[in-house]
Amino acid sequence: MPMKETVTGFLEKTGLRKPRPPGTRPAGMPKNVWRRVQDLEYHDWMVRQGAADALGKIRHESAIPRLIKALEDKDRNVGKEVVQALYSTGGKLKEKKVEDLHAKALLQALKLIQPHFRENETPDVLEKALKAALDKKITEKNAKLYVKQLRALGRHLK
Repeated sequence: MPMKETVTGFLEKTGLRKPRPPGTRPAGMPKNVWRRVQDLEYHDWMVRQGAADALGKIRHESAIPRLIKALEDKDRNVGKEVVQALYSTGGKLKEKKVEDLHAKALLQALKLIQPHFRENETPDVLEKALKAALDKKITEKNAKLYVKQLRALGRHLK
């Protein structure tokens, strides 16, 4: 038996690591993406944050629906990492034709808000603006004002 399976089994038996939630991998989603997507629902925030970071580096469009769902995570560190993952995945998607509805929604949201960001925009502003754009709470007419107001609120966004 490989060492990794032995250690994982021991940690699960002792309660130090809970098993991944059950489910079947969707068609078209690579195994490495599926493992990270499952980790987005893990009980420990550090595992969820690491999963979001890994998905941001992998940048596979099949993870977008789960990343959008993970925007609602209660832990701010996870939320910031999820936003970064969505931005990097969206950046990759701009290069190709997209068929998936979630991917199209992400691209539309990014197209709506990105022109109004500064180069050193705070993660809180990025997160709130992306959530609002995905929820269709802002339009082309008020996107610039919305981002400007978020920026003005600054430290009160937490």
